[in-house]
Amino acid sequence: MSLEFNIVRFTPDPEDVEAVNVALLLWGSQPRLLMDESFPRLRCVAPRVDLSIVRFYLNDLWSRLSRGEVRRDRIGLSLSSQFRLSEAKQLAAHPTEAVLKAVQERYLRTPALEDGERQQRSHAKQIESRLEQLLVAELHVPTSSLLRRASPREFLSPATYQTLGGNGVVVARAIVGPHQLMLIDGVNLNAPQMEKVELRSQHIAAAFFKMGQVRNNLERLEHRNLTRATVLFGREDPERAKRHAARLEFLRDMLARESDLLEHAEAPSEAFRDAIHRATPRVTDATSN
Repeated sequence: MSLEFNIVRFTPDPEDVEAVNVALLLWGSQPRLLMDESFPRLRCVAPRVDLSIVRFYLNDLWSRLSRGEVRRDRIGLSLSSQFRLSEAKQLAAHPTEAVLKAVQERYLRTPALEDGERQQRSHAKQIESRLEQLLVAELHVPTSSLLRRASPREFLSPATYQTLGGNGVVVARAIVGPHQLMLIDGVNLNAPQMEKVELRSQHIAAAFFKMGQVRNNLERLEHRNLTRATVLFGREDPERAKRHAARLEFLRDMLARESDLLEHAEAPSEAFRDAIHRATPRVTDATSN
């Protein structure tokens, strides 16, 4: 006997973070909900997410399904906007406990990625590695001062975050100093595909635009100046630059418009260095005179 099932997917931020598998809904004579309450895939993508919220929604859904209060074709409408339901799939095997365990392993635990998604994450990881090298090794920012893959929940005070919200913003690196908040992201101009350069640039510009919209309130509430910096890595191949001249010019203009500083990693400006210095908390040397 085969069964149909749907994958329940959750995203901590519908505007910015890809949805992650969190549960399976099996349809037989009686519906059944399967989930791993530790949500290993979700913790990989968003380690700070409040898992109790996810459990609450899933348990509530299961409770209503078991009481017949929600029809199968209305489940998507009954969930928060942070949840999505996949198209129905066929489980072409008798649903023994061993089979169901294997299905959970496949869809809820193993971090299987599509090739495109794997390449995209690898691309982002390379950029962040180069940012880390620039900031830590060359500009001497203590690793303890860097927030990585940071959202407003991490780089704003709880009171300010509650007032301004998150707006789907995630930046590669953030430094929160006594009087300066610095948000830093980067673009690899030598990415194998021009589309990757465009997507990365659009992501940064959108995040910095949103932060610019709340700049005045943020600086007033945080008592810190906001600096948004984009770092360009690599040099365009002359032939490629010529072939994509209009696209590259548009991307540079867009990044320059939404960033306070547009830097090249090979020659950071004094303004960039000064902003880094002001943002990085300094520890007083107790032994100095």
